Amino acid sequence: MMSDLTTRKDSLLMRIAHVITRMIVGGAQENTLFTCEDLIRDHGDEVLLITGPALGPEGDLLSQGRGDIVPQALIPNLRRAIHPVRDLSAYWNIKRQLRDFDPEVVHTHSAKGGLLGRVAAAALGIPAIVHTVHGAPFHDYQSRGARAFFCRCEKYAASRCHALISVADAMTEQLVIGCHKPCSLSNCRRGNHPVYRITREIFQTRSSKGDCAACGQFNESAIEQ
Repeated sequence: MMSDLTTRKDSLLMRIAHVITRMIVGGAQENTLFTCEDLIRDHGDEVLLITGPALGPEGDLLSQGRGDIVPQALIPNLRRAIHPVRDLSAYWNIKRQLRDFDPEVVHTHSAKGGLLGRVAAAALGIPAIVHTVHGAPFHDYQSRGARAFFCRCEKYAASRCHALISVADAMTEQLVIGCHKPCSLSNCRRGNHPVYRITREIFQTRSSKGDCAACGQFNESAIEQ
């Protein structure tokens, strides 16, 4: 495993698993799909997209003839709504997919996929774990208890990854992002992927270590406001 990982590090190729709750028609999903496609086409990396059913009125992005070049793994119980039994099943299935794929990098997106994906990747000792914050799961319109719960979930997940990347300045105001190099990703169009550079830097830095240090921390003052 380590010799193979070192060889891939030296050859600048990566095996990357992306985890997202659902691939509906939306900005976060478009960005995730573009990233997967560019990793395959432009960089020759091996990619697996792990996602749940595209439930909701927005529509199914992958059913529109998109993402044909991206290998996909469907997790039926990975849903947006909280459901302890279903969520536990989704966690074990994500972990199984990651174990079988054996990635050097796990890149997660969205609240549910981000939480379960980061925890599963950390449990497996994935060398590089990255999460993109497309939108904070906590906001001022929630009850105090709900807000505190989601904040704790995000803080726990952040401690299981090596970098947090924000897609908007509004997100960086709530989160302290970074482990090696904090990054605000304010423009995430196809062909302009700071994510790729950041992910590769983390992979090259951590691939020989195989541990998962607690490196993403939340801005406590922002959470308390």
